[in-house]
Amino acid sequence: MEAHKDKLRSLLEKDSPFFREVQEECEKQIKQNTRCTSKLKRTGFPVVFQNTTLPFNPDAFLNTIKNSILTNLTRDFFKSKKGECPGCGDLCKKFERAHTIKERPAIAKEALDNVIMKNQDTGMFEMSEFLSEFIQLHRKFPIAFICSKCHLVLDNVLRKEKSRGPLSYEDLKKIDYTGAKPIEFVVWDPYGDETLETPKSMSQLRHLIFQGVATEHLRTNFSCLREVPGKFKKEKRFEFQGWYDNDEYDNEGAVLEFFICDSNNNQIMKDVLRAVFQEKFEHPEPYRTTLFQFDLRLKLRLANGEIIEINNKDVRHFKYKF
Repeated sequence: MEAHKDKLRSLLEKDSPFFREVQEECEKQIKQNTRCTSKLKRTGFPVVFQNTTLPFNPDAFLNTIKNSILTNLTRDFFKSKKGECPGCGDLCKKFERAHTIKERPAIAKEALDNVIMKNQDTGMFEMSEFLSEFIQLHRKFPIAFICSKCHLVLDNVLRKEKSRGPLSYEDLKKIDYTGAKPIEFVVWDPYGDETLETPKSMSQLRHLIFQGVATEHLRTNFSCLREVPGKFKKEKRFEFQGWYDNDEYDNEGAVLEFFICDSNNNQIMKDVLRAVFQEKFEHPEPYRTTLFQFDLRLKLRLANGEIIEINNKDVRHFKYKF
């Protein structure tokens, strides 16, 4: 079963032999499908995206055609087969069409972006031009012909294993983290030293992120944290090592206690994302412009099985000078 999954998983890797094999088959079908080319050359159906009474809405345009025109076009261009399934080896009376590294909605969006970019001068494009671009993109993002069982495994299991990201701060704020679990946590300090300590829970994840915040800023920037107990109905005690504290505190290297309120996953991630991405500083100290001061790579498994990656490599920072 794992060998079967490994082969299907390779459909999501553009350098794998199975992916290249599928890509060649798609190329062949696109070249041979002369019976469908009339649809891709037909004129007289313009789509205007500039200087219109109502602003052109790309999402509405794609939603209108994705389950009708694009589904039928894909079915017409890429003819299915029967025989031995290349995924599992079982005999199959009729293969299904399975998208690989990019699914139909994402391919359609890229096709639309491309034709809009090409037609900035006129502010309009022919519908056939968009359809042609959509088909041609399948040379890059091919369709695999596999049995229904393999198709289900690919879409419902393996595709969710594939990490999504790294995502922007705005995109990360929109995700529902209910039931999420950390599965990878790597931190590098300014000197290049690496720390690997995958937290067992989301509350432990927040604790680790808070350890990367200078004590001075930890005291004043998070409403979920207090230095004395009893401020919250439910709270846990956590230990921190003091660093970069106010002059009035002599805590450099000292073990400090803080009390953090119990929170649901979405509240926890709000604190984590704020610490990692929200820019607070412009001066050359601390090391980064954000509260969290280190390089981070974090992976979370969401409740639906999807894995997302979070890193802060694009956040501005100041290099130490030695």
